[in-house]
Amino acid sequence: MSYFFWGYYVELNYANVARWRRYYTELFAYTVDRYYLLFFINSSSKSANDKNMLSEISRGDVIVTNGGLVGKVKKVSDEELNVDFNGNEIKVVRTMIADVRNKPAPANDTGKKKK
Repeated sequence: MSYFFWGYYVELNYANVARWRRYYTELFAYTVDRYYLLFFINSSSKSANDKNMLSEISRGDVIVTNGGLVGKVKKVSDEELNVDFNGNEIKVVRTMIADVRNKPAPANDTGKKKK
């Protein structure tokens, strides 16, 4: 029995069927492997970094919330932070913090460069 398949003249016999079955099985396994590496391993390392970032928040840090608000931390407790948003002090739950921006560094008021 012969068929015209994807522009090729293919003789359908058990050897060809086995070859195509093996090809598609390997393709499926490769695709599953790639998605596993891209999503699950990446997300587990990201969650570890996020936990570390949230545990290191201290007073004076500039944070960004999940809603996009940028504020400065005034008081730190276990689960909540008091954050100053342009003069308004609001309590924010730790898990709602998306990013910790630059930590404040001492200013060089003399204007001289260190050598």
